[in-house]
Amino acid sequence: WIAFVAEGYGTQISDLYRVSIGEQVRDEVTLERLTEDNTAESWPSFSPDSRFVVYVALPASDNGQELRIYNLQTGTSTELTTNGSVLLETAPDWSPDAKSVVFEARAESETQSDIYMIDASGLTEPRKIIESDSDDIRPRFSPDGRYIVFSSNRTGYWDVYIYELDTESL
Repeated sequence: WIAFVAEGYGTQISDLYRVSIGEQVRDEVTLERLTEDNTAESWPSFSPDSRFVVYVALPASDNGQELRIYNLQTGTSTELTTNGSVLLETAPDWSPDAKSVVFEARAESETQSDIYMIDASGLTEPRKIIESDSDDIRPRFSPDGRYIVFSSNRTGYWDVYIYELDTESL
């Protein structure tokens, strides 16, 4: 499966979709619309077991940008973050053990983005793990879950950095 967002015919709000990928050229392809609401969805990311999709939701009410988790078995979404416009989340990625989600966010009073992590259960508040006076963006877990790779313009140019979770160091 591939998860993506698109605007349905005649709408101007993006929804969450998934499409199956056949193993052979003539395999049947299935397109499934997962959300159809008054919320613009973006940045979908499958959990390692492919049972969930974490994504960014921007309600039409403009009450801030939140992370939500879509359960592919039940067809329901639950909010992972509920902080309104205090923190504008984007670019989520699952940890390999599916226990955490890392993402970039910009605090309401800030001009740059930092890297945050949250427990995938949603029972904890997001915690900032990487901070600088520049933009730190697009975090991704390493396959073994020990590192987070991200981009930053802290040197004046966009570079790639590796953050070790155990030592909390670059």
